[in-house]
Order: sequence, then C-alpha cells, then structure tokens
Amino acid sequence: FRSWSSCGHALHHLGDFRRAEDSYRQALRLVREVDHVRYEAMILDQLGDTHHAAGKPTAAREAWQQALDLLDSGSDVRRDAIRAKLRGSPAAAAA
Repeated sequence: FRSWSSCGHALHHLGDFRRAEDSYRQALRLVREVDHVRYEAMILDQLGDTHHAAGKPTAAREAWQQALDLLDSGSDVRRDAIRAKLRGSPAAAAA
C-alpha cells in the first residue's frame, strides 16, 4: 500500500489528480486488507487533499471526515490538521 500511496502523492504534485485518486484508492484497498488504521487515515487525508485540489470539495470533506473518524478512535497528531481542513482553514487546505 505504501507504493500506491507514494505514487498518489507524486501524481498529485504533478497535477494528475485523476490518476492520484486511483492510486490512493488502490492503497486504501490494500491497507484495509491488513487493517492498519493509522495508514488508512493518512491515505484518506491525502485523498481528501487530492479531491480538494481537483475542485471536488464534497469528496474532499467525505475523505477527511472518514480519516478523522478513524483517528478519533485513537491518538494521532493528524487529527487537528484534518479538523482544520474540515473547518475550511485556508492554511490547512493548502497543505
């Protein structure tokens, strides 16, 4: 799943949002097979960023909310950053 996530990250930064979304979805499929909640939340956060950059605010919010729901069940430093994205903080959305 890490390779797919890395591909998604690279494609996002190249502006190829459709392929980045596909890569993140592949990463999600694999990470869910091994039940690694922290990485699943990280990938959902990145997928939300890609949706946001692609002009899909509803899909971005859905991905970020799923990530936050996973992180609320444990402890992770990403929670505050994701909450800021959901509130629409311009600085967080640019991350």
